Amino acid sequence: MKILSTILLFSITGLLFSQSKKDLKDAGIISRTEKTSKVEKKTTITFVESVEKYDDNGNKMEVIEYKSDGDIKVYTQFEYNDKGKLVKETEIDPLSKKTKSTVEYSYSDDDKLIKEGYYNKKNELVKTVEYTYDGKIKTEKKVTNAAGKVIETKTYSYEKK
Repeated sequence: MKILSTILLFSITGLLFSQSKKDLKDAGIISRTEKTSKVEKKTTITFVESVEKYDDNGNKMEVIEYKSDGDIKVYTQFEYNDKGKLVKETEIDPLSKKTKSTVEYSYSDDDKLIKEGYYNKKNELVKTVEYTYDGKIKTEKKVTNAAGKVIETKTYSYEKK
């Protein structure tokens, strides 16, 4: 029961502090900047920690994360299908502007996430994650390496009231 309460608390907390695509779209938000201020040796240092940019539908299109010295730490771009589902996430090296890694997402006809493909900077498949459902309920997560060998399996079981 304690575990369930903890999970519920974190889920509710996440919902309270996250913005939905609809909220961002309705508010006309196209960008969000996160600044951090730290006090070090009686001096306050303020720096931009990240900038997120959104399209007209509230989809996150890019994220730029910064180091405290102002250099770019991580730059990520996002692509969506016509239903607004994330289909590709690309991390780009801030110096060379070349792709560092890519994740491609696939969905079932009823919009459930069924597969994630992880690729390295050479666009070589590194691993695949596949999900199995019973109706709308996720029942299994299977991870395979580039050679197709299963390296991890998680099964989910649920208890009803």
